[in-house]
Amino acid sequence: MELYLLRHGIAVERTADLHDAERPLAPKGQQRTKQVARRLQRLDLHFDGIWTSPLLRARQTATILAETDLAIAPIFYQPLPPAAPLQKA
Repeated sequence: MELYLLRHGIAVERTADLHDAERPLAPKGQQRTKQVARRLQRLDLHFDGIWTSPLLRARQTATILAETDLAIAPIFYQPLPPAAPLQKA
């Protein structure tokens, strides 16, 4: 088994009126994530699945990867956000 870990793309800056979990990818983050996805595609990679935290920027990153045909639709996995308690899933 091979496991690939990818961090989400560049997100918009933190602000007092925007909850951290709802920070979206910045335009630059979207662009760079698409570039990375195309590079992975050129390497002829295909993932059996994409599991992502429910954070908006992570979901957007996973969706871009799936839209590049690297995998089927992402799985938004609730136990993955920062500071989630360790538990059996």
